[in-house]
Amino acid sequence: MVIPFDYTLALVSGALLALSFPRFGHPVFAWIALVPLLVALTGWDGRTPSIGEGRGVSGQPPLRAFLLGLASGFVYFAGTLYWTGTVIRTFGGIPLPAAVLGVVLLA
Repeated sequence: MVIPFDYTLALVSGALLALSFPRFGHPVFAWIALVPLLVALTGWDGRTPSIGEGRGVSGQPPLRAFLLGLASGFVYFAGTLYWTGTVIRTFGGIPLPAAVLGVVLLA
């Protein structure tokens, strides 16, 4: 299964946002984290149009743009809320699959 280029950019953007928190990386990641998502939202496919083509960047349809933002946000929140699974297991006494499901639903 091949992930389309725009979804890859959205996932990278979410990962960079999660890496901008002190536990993982450096706050400077926050300054560039949304750039891949914005490139994905423009619909740019990585090619420069030829001179006679006259084709500009059209952008994404609303549903696809929503799904790109949702994918980016899910990766971001899963990366920043990872610790809730441990808290649920430790203090709630529930099994690991239920804790992982809780983190996924929270993200």
